[in-house]
Amino acid sequence: MNEAKMTELTQAEDMAYFRADLCLYSPESYSLEEKKEICNDSATRSR
Repeated sequence: MNEAKMTELTQAEDMAYFRADLCLYSPESYSLEEKKEICNDSATRSR
């Protein structure tokens, strides 16, 4: 895996966790569908 791809994957994972943190901090700001998407993104990105 080259460095550019590794950087891209790391940034995607960081963004997924950032969104999850925001959702945990303010869950009323997100619809159920958005929460589902955020959860799935976090699970997918951390594999």
